[in-house]
This record gives sequence, C-alpha cells and structure tokens, in this order.
Amino acid sequence: MSAKAIREYDGKLLLANYLLQSPTLALEKPTPAFAPAQTRLAQINLSHVSTSDSTDQIAEAVEAALDRAELLNPWLQTTKLVAKPDQLIKRRGKSGLLLLNAKWADVK
Repeated sequence: MSAKAIREYDGKLLLANYLLQSPTLALEKPTPAFAPAQTRLAQINLSHVSTSDSTDQIAEAVEAALDRAELLNPWLQTTKLVAKPDQLIKRRGKSGLLLLNAKWADVK
C-alpha cells in the first residue's frame, strides 16, 4: 500500500506504459493474434480554478479547458468516451458521476 494517494489518471498512465513492456512469465510466446487496444487518456485539469471565483469566471475556465483538450486530442470527437471525476470520490456510479460510451458533446 502506498503512503500517498495516486490519482487514477496517473495510475492508468503508468500501467499503460509499463504493462506492455514487462516480460511475460509464460514459457511460450503469446499468440500473435492478440493485439492490446491502444490506450488513449485525456486529462482536463481545473486545479487552478478557485471556488472564490465568480460563476462566470469558472464557466469560462471550464470552457477554455475543454476547448484546449479538444485541440490537443482530436480523437475525442470520433471515439466513444468514458468520463469520470478523478478526485478519489467513492461511489461515483451511484452518484451519477460516470458517463459510459458517450460522445464528446455529451461529455462537455
């Protein structure tokens, strides 16, 4: 167990990077028919937004962050997405904080 909490985005990024590079423990080589899916992660960080800001300032910051993510990751507009907050929130699904198989317009 780690002494410091790690964000889910960073954990998945580490797994995606090192899992495919690790040696296999099997005696035989894996079958070439298996091809792991390409991992795509996009993070929208709003840590610079303060709760003391006005509602208009917060809305502008969120819109700017979403537009920036759209420009940096053009695949967001063409693939189905999973969206969830990454703040170590328990029971995200029960609280309605998960989007599965969503389009970019729904995520925004």
